[in-house]
Amino acid sequence: MAATSLTQATDQGVNAGRQRLQGVAVPAYQAPIPVPNWQGHTPVFDNETIWTAIGFLGQALFGARFLVQWAVSERERRSVIPLAFWFLSIGGGIVMLTYAIWLEAYPIILGQVSGLAVYLRNLYFVYRERRQATVAAD
Repeated sequence: MAATSLTQATDQGVNAGRQRLQGVAVPAYQAPIPVPNWQGHTPVFDNETIWTAIGFLGQALFGARFLVQWAVSERERRSVIPLAFWFLSIGGGIVMLTYAIWLEAYPIILGQVSGLAVYLRNLYFVYRERRQATVAAD
């Protein structure tokens, strides 16, 4: 019985996996995306890594709204919800909704859609109030 090296065993396992997958369509979101770097090499980032980064971006936008609200409230020395709070809420909500759709995480999708409805409605109230104040001042 011949000894099999680790490399040969790995190659055999990979080839067996490829044979099992022949004829099976790989979803587009699982295919790697080549991204050239500054040295001319082409490292491959898989879509999961890219989508995870998108998820972190959404969380960063969403979290930034609290920092903005805190900073403005500290400056005013009272509780204030600035306009930027609603725009960060909407931006973060849209990015997180996109990420949740990619994950096919239906509870998160429902939460983000309902949250976006509230943020958009509040933004509508802010602009309506400003418009009424402008009309009343004229």
